[in-house]
Amino acid sequence: MIEGILTIIAAIALGVGFLWITDFVRIHSMHYRLDENGLAFVGVLWRPRPIPYGQIASAGVISWLDYLRLDKEVSWFKTRLYTTRSLTRKLVLVRHRDGKAFLLTPDDPEGFVDTIKRRIADAAA
Repeated sequence: MIEGILTIIAAIALGVGFLWITDFVRIHSMHYRLDENGLAFVGVLWRPRPIPYGQIASAGVISWLDYLRLDKEVSWFKTRLYTTRSLTRKLVLVRHRDGKAFLLTPDDPEGFVDTIKRRIADAAA
């Protein structure tokens, strides 16, 4: 009985430890940049890939539950995950005009979305 309980505790500790380590590596190896060229995903293993603001259709804050039941227009095959952390309650969904979608996990999701929306409006003007 005690061995079973210890096994369950060890499995939970390993799972949480794995999530913590992967989040630590992703947070320190990738980030997002909003500059005059657009939204860019910057990673250690690749050069920045900017998406001009004029090509962004929309941006919004969603939860993991919202992600699991995304509308049919955005299939999971078209969704790119550029998340830097797994243990978060809010995601940012950025939709590209060509139908692709990007999931991000910035530190301040609401502020990030407000900035993108403001810059989309400025690019349209």
